[in-house]
Amino acid sequence: TWIMRRVETPGPLEVLVVYNTPHDLPAAEARLRELAAHEAWPQGRRLRVLRVTESRSKAANLNAALRAVRDPHVVIYDADHHPDPQSLLLLFEKLARERLDCVQGSYYM
Repeated sequence: TWIMRRVETPGPLEVLVVYNTPHDLPAAEARLRELAAHEAWPQGRRLRVLRVTESRSKAANLNAALRAVRDPHVVIYDADHHPDPQSLLLLFEKLARERLDCVQGSYYM
């Protein structure tokens, strides 16, 4: 919930949680469904969950995520990332200012 609650954005935010597992994970999947159904995220943010049943790799998960994205701007984080609250604002500003198609950034605490 770090990204949903703490990261500032230049516009609407939809977070897509994409995962694969060879076995059902009832408790974890129930929690993901609960988070996706949550309607009180700040600033109208949305969370979508996608289990990629045919996936056996991170690359297949990323491909599935990119097919599911509806927005022209995409940010990719691993599950353990806790980005700086202003990181998306800074990256978006750099995209616009320098007319870039891609920006890669890291923040180390």
